Amino acid sequence: MSPDGAHDDDATAGSDERAVAGPSDRSAARRPLLRPPAAQAELVRRPGDAVSLVLALVALVVLSLRQPDRSRLGRDLFQLVNNLPDAAKGVFDVFYALGGGWIVLVTAGLALAIRRRRLARDLACAGLAAWVTSSVLAVLVDGGGVDEAVDAVVRTGTGPSFPLVRAATVVSLVVVAAPYLTRPLRRLGWATVAVVSLAGMYLAVGSTEDVVGGLLVGWAAGKAVLLAFGSPAGRPSTEQVRAALAELGIDAVDVRLAPERRQGATLLLADVGEGPPLSVKVLGRDQRDAQFLSKAWRWLTTKDSGPTLYLTRRQEVEHEAFVGLLAARGGAAVPEVLAAGTAGPDAALLVERRPAGRTLDRMAEDEADDALLDAIWAQVGHLRAARIAHGSLSADHLVLRDDGHGVSVTDFGRASTSAPADRLDADVAEVLAWTALLAGEERAGRAALRGAGAEVVEAALPTLQPVALTRTTRHSLPGPRKFLGGLRSSLAGALGVDEPALQELRRVKPQNLFMAVATLFAVVYLLGQISELGDLGSAFADASWGWVVLAFCFSLVPRLAGSTSLMAASPLKLQLGPTVQLQYATAFTTLATPGGYGASVMNIRYLQRRGMDVTSAVGPSLLVSWSGSLVQGALFLIALVVSGQSFDATSTLSANARTILLAVIALGVAVGVLWRLPKLRNLVVPPLQRIWATFREVFAHPRRASVLLGSAAASSLGFALCLGACLHAYGGSLSLANLVVVNIGASTLSSVVPVPGGMGVAEAAMVAGLTALGVPTDVAVPAVITHRILTFWLPPPIGWFTTRSLLDRGYL
Repeated sequence: MSPDGAHDDDATAGSDERAVAGPSDRSAARRPLLRPPAAQAELVRRPGDAVSLVLALVALVVLSLRQPDRSRLGRDLFQLVNNLPDAAKGVFDVFYALGGGWIVLVTAGLALAIRRRRLARDLACAGLAAWVTSSVLAVLVDGGGVDEAVDAVVRTGTGPSFPLVRAATVVSLVVVAAPYLTRPLRRLGWATVAVVSLAGMYLAVGSTEDVVGGLLVGWAAGKAVLLAFGSPAGRPSTEQVRAALAELGIDAVDVRLAPERRQGATLLLADVGEGPPLSVKVLGRDQRDAQFLSKAWRWLTTKDSGPTLYLTRRQEVEHEAFVGLLAARGGAAVPEVLAAGTAGPDAALLVERRPAGRTLDRMAEDEADDALLDAIWAQVGHLRAARIAHGSLSADHLVLRDDGHGVSVTDFGRASTSAPADRLDADVAEVLAWTALLAGEERAGRAALRGAGAEVVEAALPTLQPVALTRTTRHSLPGPRKFLGGLRSSLAGALGVDEPALQELRRVKPQNLFMAVATLFAVVYLLGQISELGDLGSAFADASWGWVVLAFCFSLVPRLAGSTSLMAASPLKLQLGPTVQLQYATAFTTLATPGGYGASVMNIRYLQRRGMDVTSAVGPSLLVSWSGSLVQGALFLIALVVSGQSFDATSTLSANARTILLAVIALGVAVGVLWRLPKLRNLVVPPLQRIWATFREVFAHPRRASVLLGSAAASSLGFALCLGACLHAYGGSLSLANLVVVNIGASTLSSVVPVPGGMGVAEAAMVAGLTALGVPTDVAVPAVITHRILTFWLPPPIGWFTTRSLLDRGYL
């Protein structure tokens, strides 16, 4: 029985074929439409799927916000398709019918009939998700609420044309089925998507934007399912590899998976009778995609984008074979290259005879004697003399040979020939890092000076930083920045030189990218608000500036209260100054993120940099947020009673009964899923327990709990007093209770609307609340604008500087 409880092909693959998949024959005439059972044994989650999902969601949000605007290009394309001859109507009717909900049942049923139960599950989930999402989005974009959206899904089954539901359904099915299909059927699927999309415009049931919206919804739904459940790895089977070896003149008795795994490739062992088994490196479609994404990301973020990206997998393995031969010619000990070729249309392979031994990442520190270190640096010297940059010279790519002939270098997949000095220096830095971890800084330094020479080691010091290392080496170091900093100091002392400045290897730093994006959002939103202030100039001129100064002083209270709240919630002792700066930094990020998510992320990162792990840092951040909401609710109810305002809870609950019921059902389903799936439960429950432990720890100490709750109350009262002072500045006034009701009510309303900072929503809610309590409009409007300037628009520019300061000093 398979892990998901199905007696199907997922459990029929032998252990030797568990990680490989592919077409069963190289002949197109004999190629099946579905990949064989062994093809679906190993499931992977591809980085490209995550990138595609994010891009689709971003594009969908942008397109939704533009509705119902139509671009000129979209109108022209729609007109072109819609004006096709009437004789094509029958064909388009047939293809458009393929987008109906029945197609989900049919395709899932066919998958069940041929015992592809995982495929059936993925088809059903993706099709249903696409249909529900597009139907809900159609109503929401048209102006309906949540309850109306639920009605559209459950009862009517149709809605406004954006997004086109049938296009979403078809593309979601093709996306999740593609990894299970061979190339001809994948092409047929995408051709069907194209015709269904054209049919939507031809039959005038949707515009170009409606079709594109449907395609984006379907794409996102399909990619989400693939990320949730995984998809076949897309590598050739062991039988295919054996057949390919025979074509290359190698008669393999047995082909099996190698015990070690390599990122970006599949390693197999081929027994050929006498002698040790041959090493077969297989590069499949998914490894190729992962390498492309890695190469693209490296090009975007670093100045050296690494080795050349080849157009085909065959070129990739041929290049690796060539570099291996060139390295052997230069005197390096490398595996013997036997062959490089293809295995079916979707993979390429490299066959080598590797020496028996163990990789150096499996050695203990007491095994790393000076002879071994000298042998390592001898191989580095041979590669450097041949101008070969290995590109991934980590400990798992060097083998201590069992035959006593020293060390061999393997895996030249990222290598480059005629390499520039900076890439050669990166290899030296890589070896310096992991040999220092293996043998200690002093012994590793002495070995490097003996084997490579002082000039080479000194040239590599500016490159000795985390970004220059491979992921394997970087993750093996205990605190990479600190470890490498100590190693640089030790080597500089041994060389008798000053520690050099680090070479800037990154094209774009993550913190600089974050600052640029957040600044762009802030400038756009703030400039959008400036135009609304022009007509208020005369009102501002009549303000009582003494009250404005007092309002400014009250506006500082929430920042200080937020700092003391986080300090009380944290188990670590935090400094007040940087924590206050953090509050202004979160005000800056709030401009770019809705719902306070940016503030939560900043708090978590701040606690991480203070020494807490991610899960432990989530607890104090949630505690600050939830305690603030609890105190706000309590103050709101108290203020309602004191002010004498009425609040019909029964009618409010009745009006939102279905929404509340839907939320309760969703919560119940989530709890049920956690209870029924042990792996998911073991993944989710321990972090929740740690968060709950943080809550209990704080409330077990009355002083910390009182500071936490008191700070939350001071924050709410500070905002309310600031609003009251702004009213006095323009000749108005309200009781403190009424001010609390208006401020908390507007804050709550703006927090549930997905607009960064609640801009526009908070202002409108405050003005409405003040006028409802009898404040004249000509007083309420300038008072609210002044309040928002002091509490919302002024802090972000300050936050820009504090964010830079916190980043530079390592607090973020």
